Amino acid sequence: MPDEIQVNQPGRRINIQLNPNGVVAPAMNAVKTTLGVISRLLPTIEEGPLPDTIAVELEGLSLRLADHGDQNERRTRQKNWLLAKGFHELARGIRLSLEEACLYNTTVQMREQVVRDEQHLVEILNAVKTAVNRLNFPDLLAQVNDGLQTELMWYPQFLSFQKVRNCLEHRDGLVSQDKDVEQGVDALVLSVPKLQLFLKMGEREVELVPGMVAEEEATVLLKSGTKEISFPVGSRISFSAQDFSQMAFGTWQMVSELAGKLPVPD
Repeated sequence: MPDEIQVNQPGRRINIQLNPNGVVAPAMNAVKTTLGVISRLLPTIEEGPLPDTIAVELEGLSLRLADHGDQNERRTRQKNWLLAKGFHELARGIRLSLEEACLYNTTVQMREQVVRDEQHLVEILNAVKTAVNRLNFPDLLAQVNDGLQTELMWYPQFLSFQKVRNCLEHRDGLVSQDKDVEQGVDALVLSVPKLQLFLKMGEREVELVPGMVAEEEATVLLKSGTKEISFPVGSRISFSAQDFSQMAFGTWQMVSELAGKLPVPD
């Protein structure tokens, strides 16, 4: 159910509904869109022969572009492009959800604030949106985190996604020693939330993997962990389909935690 706060206007009160689902919507839309598109297009790239000619139909004009390169090289290039675009969309959705969270937090803090009328309230909120949009990612994340009920457990993972996005956007995915990693570090690391299954046998806990058989009575435990994907300096960022599925699921984990820690109006 949406939460509601009241803002004072001389002579009456203005009710504002707050919906945490609206905060996570940009990221969740990115998850659903990217998984939907990639699940349909990736098999086409991986399985069938790629056409040697790319056709472009314009009004009164037909253009044919030859693409006779090695099938495996072309398949890898197209697959990497698709997965990189998908990751970029996930990271963009995360950014938009953080902006919504910042607006949400600010609106909660406005309770009992006096405004002239609805138009004045809209002007205040629009000014907040403009200011939030101009924040760099670390400052945006820090501001959101400060306004939550408790700090984000996945804070480092939010930053990790943005670092990889920056490399893809500004350096075409080529990992730079100067721009992407700290001094003394030889790889850019993407840290992704994951859920892990463990078997508890007595005092021992063993991660459950496909095909594993418990040799004694055991209890199944579900725990949160992380998966780290390293991109060495000088290499170009690329993902596997399995990596992308984990990143999409990790995005859901991150924004779900965000929604659960949004402030609750008094």
